[in-house]
Amino acid sequence: GLRTYGLQEYAQACRLTALSEIAVPKDAHELRSLIGLLSWYSKFIPNFSTIVEPLRSLTRTESSALSIFDPTLPTILTIDASDVGIRAVLSQRYPHWSERTVAFASRMLSPTERTYSIVEREALACVWAVERWRCWLRGISFELCTDYIAY
Repeated sequence: GLRTYGLQEYAQACRLTALSEIAVPKDAHELRSLIGLLSWYSKFIPNFSTIVEPLRSLTRTESSALSIFDPTLPTILTIDASDVGIRAVLSQRYPHWSERTVAFASRMLSPTERTYSIVEREALACVWAVERWRCWLRGISFELCTDYIAY
């Protein structure tokens, strides 16, 4: 999988192409296998451990309430904004279970953001959540749920 030229090591292009064609893991065991495979190339990926940590957290037993993202399932992004913060939940509808959570996120609003109207804070929460989970949401349709009602 590696080629060496002088003191430099390079990943072979054919191996990288094969990596891009790997199927999406369906369970924790498959996810652990994928992380192990990708770890072999970690020296070529800056901040690899930081990037892969959200995936590792899904393989831990205490995170059994979270599901692995499946791009073929209907996806729901639920957002909420308050006077001091914004939060989002990414979930999916399963055929046998009604809905399973994939990820949670929240953050405090800056002093400037706290001056926004509720409509602007809800819009901020939407944009923030989509940007946060763009790797999962890019290229798929998803349902956006908010509790704000405009009159």
